[in-house]
Amino acid sequence: MIKIRTFVVTPFAQNLRVLIDTDTSRCLVIDPGGEEKRIIEYLSKGKLKVEKILLTHSHIDHVGGLAKFEESLAGDSPELLGHLVEKEMRGAIGFQCEMFGLTQGTFQNAREPDKMLSGGESIEFGPIVLESIFTPGHSPGHLSFFIKEPKEWKIEWDGKEEPEKQGTGPLLIAGDALFQGSIGRTDLPGGNHEQLISSIKEKLLALPPETRVLAGHGPDTEIEIEAANNPFLQ
Repeated sequence: MIKIRTFVVTPFAQNLRVLIDTDTSRCLVIDPGGEEKRIIEYLSKGKLKVEKILLTHSHIDHVGGLAKFEESLAGDSPELLGHLVEKEMRGAIGFQCEMFGLTQGTFQNAREPDKMLSGGESIEFGPIVLESIFTPGHSPGHLSFFIKEPKEWKIEWDGKEEPEKQGTGPLLIAGDALFQGSIGRTDLPGGNHEQLISSIKEKLLALPPETRVLAGHGPDTEIEIEAANNPFLQ
């Protein structure tokens, strides 16, 4: 079984995800945006070892906590994966702090990934394979991650912000491309509204309609629900 623990972190209310292979107690961390002590406490309590860290994109709320998180891993050196075009963004967290009126030092620059992705790569993790999908528009190097055939999954929310869900169908880690009833903002540097709509319609809505969408903010949803009801996609 793959267990997915969701933490809503920082004032940005970003959904940090921990994907756990319950057979091996190894895990993936997706978008460590902050509150590393809370995440480390959970990992330590469950005796979980971080194998990889995946970045959907390099905005402050998704990578600004990466440096402190890695410093807190007590000797673990997980592989970091992210898109190759967002180097400038990863190195400009201070500028992003200024944009949002945040105190400098609250978030830190993110290091460069060990493995650069461009979309189309297969990432093996325990019993599952995550396919990277290039979904630009919210940011120039935005990635989504599709899990086609998980044997069984359970989604939990730390603090019980949302009800627990269980299933066996496909999953999509959507980052900030697609939300329940909305889409990612495109008014930040590198954003492009037309490009985002194209990414969603051509790549994400082409996934199986029953695909569970794990969004970067807010509640989870499903492809068929967004295809039918999302006002930005009609």
